[in-house]
Amino acid sequence: MLIRHRLILWFIFFVTLVLLSFSFYIYLNYAADRAYAFHQRLDRRVIGTQQLFDPNGNLKGSINNILYEQVDMVFSGNDSLYYSNADSFDYFPSPAFLDSVRKSGKVFFTYKSRLHPKEKAGVAMSYPVSFESPASKHYVAIVTAYDTEGYSRQESLRDLFILTNLFCIILVGIFAYFFSIRALYPLNALIKQIRLRYNNTLSFRLKDFNPRDEVGSLAVSFNELLDQYERLIANQRAFISQASHELRTPMATLKGLLETALYYENDEESLKNSQQQAIYELDRLISLSNGLLLLARVENEEDYINTHKLNLMDLLMDCVDSAQKKWPDTPLLLTISDGVTFQTRPLEIYGENTLLFAAITNLIDNACKYSNQKEVHISLDMYTSQKLQLKIIDQGIGIPEEEISQIFQPLYRASNVGNKQGFGIGLTLAQNVIRLHKGEFFIKSALDKGTEITINFSFPSSDN
Repeated sequence: MLIRHRLILWFIFFVTLVLLSFSFYIYLNYAADRAYAFHQRLDRRVIGTQQLFDPNGNLKGSINNILYEQVDMVFSGNDSLYYSNADSFDYFPSPAFLDSVRKSGKVFFTYKSRLHPKEKAGVAMSYPVSFESPASKHYVAIVTAYDTEGYSRQESLRDLFILTNLFCIILVGIFAYFFSIRALYPLNALIKQIRLRYNNTLSFRLKDFNPRDEVGSLAVSFNELLDQYERLIANQRAFISQASHELRTPMATLKGLLETALYYENDEESLKNSQQQAIYELDRLISLSNGLLLLARVENEEDYINTHKLNLMDLLMDCVDSAQKKWPDTPLLLTISDGVTFQTRPLEIYGENTLLFAAITNLIDNACKYSNQKEVHISLDMYTSQKLQLKIIDQGIGIPEEEISQIFQPLYRASNVGNKQGFGIGLTLAQNVIRLHKGEFFIKSALDKGTEITINFSFPSSDN
């Protein structure tokens, strides 16, 4: 069911509920007031019936019937009918009822008549008479009648409520229809734009909306999603283009070396040199392929990786040892703060050992590569009671300020790297791995002064 139809139905339902509640309240109050007013009229009639007799019990006169089907009855102390203004009647009290009236003094009652759809009403009142002995039972005067006028007005009010409510419900339905169209117009306009988008281009964006309402907020969020999607597509295309170029270069070089060795080099020394160069290019190709595969794996993991507890101190020592073997001429200075040393619990974090090892090793490797054999400082400290902070600081060539925002793109290398070997994968890989591990990654760099990389890891409490 469309939202518009649901809005119409809910609108009609709640307005109808309010109308019916109001109508029932008015109708029931009118019915109660009608019954009370008719009882008061009956009460006056029964008092008049009591006064029809003189002190000797003789009938002084008569009362003209004022109420519809009014019947006056007087019963003596022995429960016999002493007086009645009608020859026939549809109600005759039992002795038990007369006794209850004598005890209560006055009783209002209703009863079902076969001649009318509604109940007839009556009132009974007891009173003593002077011509009987004091020990005799009281006489009982009863007046019954049918409230024709009151019931007629009540039925007219009921019919009026039925017709009025039906008319109002139809009117509310019409108003709800136009209201739903007006209320959902911005949303329908956005849907129309989406359906009529031109050539499915990535540049499509929603427009002509009010950013201050809910539909406008939805459109803004949708446009932001399209912006992100367009950036991802652009990055993917750039990545594929650059990766193709990076892969073709070593393969073309390798092919040229092998063809040269096959057709032109006959002595052993030349063949050996060609083979060594081919092995070097093959190693670069393998390294690039492994880096691209690892980067693709990390990007496809999104927010889920198979984590377990691992000791950050042990992992860091392995990374430093691996980098030192690769760069023996670059001093690596590892500093562990007192806040870490005095910890009574192991420095365990949740993560995947292979990915974190690759990320941290790449960062240290970059620091060594671009530091020109100057010291590289690595420190581990307690950032807060729940976070560990790892810093890698070099004194190398740095990164141009205008390029810092671009260095995390896959296969992008800063313009000042010169002839340093690399593929532009390390920083991208490291940032994605840290993100997957819910860590924080920061970089500061100044040209010809060096680069500082800061990583904050969550340090779970001891009761987790």
